[in-house]
Order: sequence, then C-alpha cells, then structure tokens
Amino acid sequence: MEGRNIIDRIYEKLVSREALLFILISIIILSISIFYNFLAYSTAAVSLCDQCHSMQTFTEGLRLTPHAGFNCYRCHDLTAQGVANEIISYVVFNPSSTEIAEKYGPKINMYEQCISCHTLPVVGEKKIHQTHIQIVSKLDSCDICHNPHSPHELDSNCLECHQLESTVESHSNFHVVAISELERGNDAVCLECHSSDATWQVEICPESILGLLRGYQCFDCHQPPLPNPDILGRSCQDCHAT
Repeated sequence: MEGRNIIDRIYEKLVSREALLFILISIIILSISIFYNFLAYSTAAVSLCDQCHSMQTFTEGLRLTPHAGFNCYRCHDLTAQGVANEIISYVVFNPSSTEIAEKYGPKINMYEQCISCHTLPVVGEKKIHQTHIQIVSKLDSCDICHNPHSPHELDSNCLECHQLESTVESHSNFHVVAISELERGNDAVCLECHSSDATWQVEICPESILGLLRGYQCFDCHQPPLPNPDILGRSCQDCHAT
C-alpha cells in the first residue's frame, strides 16, 4: 500500500511537471507568435528599427513618403535568419546607414512587393511608366528609379540612364523641331507639350490660357524664333511626372 502511494506521488509529480512544461511551451509559442505578428503587421514595429542608429536615416526618409503608414516588413521579407543577421551585423560590424545603402541597395530589386499594392493597370496609366515598364519588368526592379526611403533621389536616379548634357541639348531643340512641324502643317504640335492631355505636361501661363479661350492660336502671339527651353536647375518631375 505504501509502495502504491509512492508511485502515485511520483506520477502526480510527473503529471504536474508535464503540465507545467506544456504551459511553459504554450506561453513561449504564443509569445513568439505575438511578437512575429507585431513585427510583421504593426506600424509601431518601425520604432524597433529606430533603435539602431544605422536604420534611422531610412525610417526618417520613409516618413516623408506615402509609405509612412506601413510596417517595414510590408516590403522587406521577414525571416528568422534575416532578423538574426540584422542583429548580428549591428552588434559585430555596426555599419553606418551609408555603408548599408551602398552594400545592399543595389541588391534589393523590389518589383513583386511594389506591384502587390501598385497594380500594373493603375501604374500603367502614367505615360512615364508606359515608357519604362519594359525595362522595369525585365530587371524586376522599381527601385532603379524609386527609392522609397529617399524620394528626393528620383532626379539623380534619372541621370543614371539619361546623360545630363545630351538631355539638356535635346530639350533645347524642342522648339526648333516644333517650328519645322508647324511648317509641315502639324498645327497640333504645340499641344504635345502644352496642354492638359499632353504627352509631357508643361504648364501654360494664365495669359496663354485666356488667349486660347478667346480664340487665338499659339502663333498669333508667340512669333518664331522661340526661346530655347531651359531645363537646367529644374526637376525632371516638373514635366515627366505623368
């Protein structure tokens, strides 16, 4: 009888240990799940990235864009290995934000992440996207032009492909080409740039709009030779944002 009592006590201890172990494992799994979902979906998780000084440049830049309300891992893949590598890199190498951008920036190549929100039919409505869509889809990279963390870099990214000198020269000849088109009878050539439906929208001054409403044609007021368009110091987006 006494032996059975000892066995019962041992059994009770084992059961209690198993129950405790089960509860402990459940708490760990639940905690990991909550932490994962916090990292993956909560915008407050961006504050964790801010704890690393190397990331502050990126999070501050992101706050200046429409992406400010998104979690970092909405675009960047969230994996245990990736998070571990980020922590190890910070502790061991402590890289600056410039070093991170130079090392990893060219390798990100975001495309699938971008079109998961910016659908191709909507993106394709902009003429500038229609022009570049084949290049972007072939390279699987929207960030060859768009840096979500540094929106002010868009103009400099344009110059990665479009050389400044040749671009300035070609733009300065636009009016020469327009005059030759007018001489060939293409009366609508001005509207290719100067209209709300233009291929490249260039603002029309209020006086010109008033003149058009009164029935005047462009060259009733603007006599050739026309001044060369001057694009130096202007943003590419002034005309090419559509």
